[in-house]
Amino acid sequence: LLLRDWVYRLLAPFEPLAGDTLVTASILLAVMILPTLTTLADDALRGVPAAQRQAGRALGLTRSETLFRLVLPQARSGLMAALLIALGRASGETIAIYLVIGRLDGNLASPFAPLVQPGQTLTTKLGGPELFLAAGDPVHWSALMGLGALLLMATTATTLVGRSLAKRGAANA
Repeated sequence: LLLRDWVYRLLAPFEPLAGDTLVTASILLAVMILPTLTTLADDALRGVPAAQRQAGRALGLTRSETLFRLVLPQARSGLMAALLIALGRASGETIAIYLVIGRLDGNLASPFAPLVQPGQTLTTKLGGPELFLAAGDPVHWSALMGLGALLLMATTATTLVGRSLAKRGAANA
């Protein structure tokens, strides 16, 4: 409720109907995945041996050069894994988004309308009661199955990107 009120006051120039907007849901997801992302990124960065950092400093590299030339390249696969895991967590947060933005579909009257009006995501649409209501309507059922196929394709694409990054990281190691 606090976040909804804050976003409502922030978006007042765009005249939102309420604070239940996709911006509110985006901020909530960012806060929810931040601990996962930072913990895994910290683990990846701490996985680089201190001896290599000290060797870089002994060779005359500054702290920033050590970070960008030694630490980040070695921790890149772990950082990408942290990002993919956080992205997977964000895409699976159906109930949090459902509770924040509700079930209303917004009208696309202006370019900013999707951001300042209530809306739905793929997961909230598939997690709602439409699955039960669409059982007798083949058109509605087909639309929901299409949304499910879109979500499956997005998940598959994310998995393939993760695999290619893992292979590239193993080849560089």
